[in-house]
Amino acid sequence: MIIYHIKTNNTLNSHPYMVIFGWLGVVTIVPVILGIIHGIISLKEWDKLILNKICPSTIKSAPTAWDYKFNSLTEGRHIIVKLKDGSIIYGLYSTKSYASGIQDERDLYIEEIFDVEGDSLSIIPDSDGVLIKSDQISMIEFRKIDLNEDSKVSTYEELKNIKESIDDIYKLLKSQKDENKGE
Repeated sequence: MIIYHIKTNNTLNSHPYMVIFGWLGVVTIVPVILGIIHGIISLKEWDKLILNKICPSTIKSAPTAWDYKFNSLTEGRHIIVKLKDGSIIYGLYSTKSYASGIQDERDLYIEEIFDVEGDSLSIIPDSDGVLIKSDQISMIEFRKIDLNEDSKVSTYEELKNIKESIDDIYKLLKSQKDENKGE
């Protein structure tokens, strides 16, 4: 339509600068605007919402559950990491924490570590976090952080119950693994 208007009205001869600026706008400004719109749609994940409405799927773009979970975290979490040797690490996974996305060298950095002593739970003050290699991890539990004024860090009893639940799950998984070896 623009080309038709330029040819029929002899706009190129009468207003050459207007034609040049018009084409510069079409070539530069329009793609920038479309790029910004596409970026906003992708950032808000509206494209995924629309596509999931058309064709629902459980297939995610992340190659592993590890990648999916850590990439989808938008706010901090209390994290409980059970290691293969049976020890448990309680900590805070937040903005300064990191989970590697490299398939063969996964590791997890937790920025704050909690110490459980007796009936109390406290942040280890001089700790600069902990780095855990994925081959040492048996299980990770994520807990949403309640930011209400009435919320408190989990009590020792709550943490003890969580630890017992994790131990039970670990024993169950180990017994299933042992049964599978016996077959």
